[in-house]
Amino acid sequence: MRRVAFLLIAALALAATPAWAHRVNVFAYVEGNQLKGEGYFPGGAKAEGCKVELVDQGGKVLAQTVTDKQGAFTLPKPKADPPLTLILYAGGGHRATYQLTAADLGVASGGSAPAAQAAAAGSPSAQATAGATATVDPAQVQAAVERALDRKLAPIRAMLARMEADRGIGVQDVVGGLGWILGLVGLAAWMRYRKQG
Repeated sequence: MRRVAFLLIAALALAATPAWAHRVNVFAYVEGNQLKGEGYFPGGAKAEGCKVELVDQGGKVLAQTVTDKQGAFTLPKPKADPPLTLILYAGGGHRATYQLTAADLGVASGGSAPAAQAAAAGSPSAQATAGATATVDPAQVQAAVERALDRKLAPIRAMLARMEADRGIGVQDVVGGLGWILGLVGLAAWMRYRKQG
C-alpha cells in the first residue's frame, strides 16, 4: 500500500512540473542607440526563438524581433513616448512583459528623446554656453552626468529586475503548496481508515 501511495505522489509531482517550466521572464535596457534584452525561464534556461514585440501605450507595435540561441535580442532604441511595453511570446499561450519607463529609456518624463534634446539645445542656457566656451552651466553638467549614469546603470537595473522575477514564491505557489499538504493529509487519513476498516 505504501508503494502505491509513493507512486501516486511521484506521479502528481511530475504532472505539476510543466506548469512551472513554462513560466517565462524578460528584461531589457538601453545601450547606446539600441534596446537590448533577454528572455529566460526559471532555472536559467534561455528563451530561444521567441517573438519579441515593443508596443506603445495604445498597443501599436513599434518594433519586433526574435530571440537568438542565448535568449538575447536587440531592437533599435524607440523614439516613442514612454511608458512602452516589451512582450516576449514563449509559445503555448505563455508570455512575459517588461515595462520601459522614461528613466529606462533615458528621456525626460512625458517626452521622447529627440524632443528633450531639441528643447535642451534651444534653451537660452544652451545658446549662451555655445557662445561662451569658458562658462559651464551646472544644470547642463548635472543633466549630462545623470544621462551617463542612467546608461551605465541600466544593465544593473535590468539584472535586479531579473533577480526579483526569479526570487520566487508567489501567492499561487503558496496556495499550490497548501493544496499538496491537504492532499497528502487526506491520503494518509484515507489509508489509515482503510487499514482500520
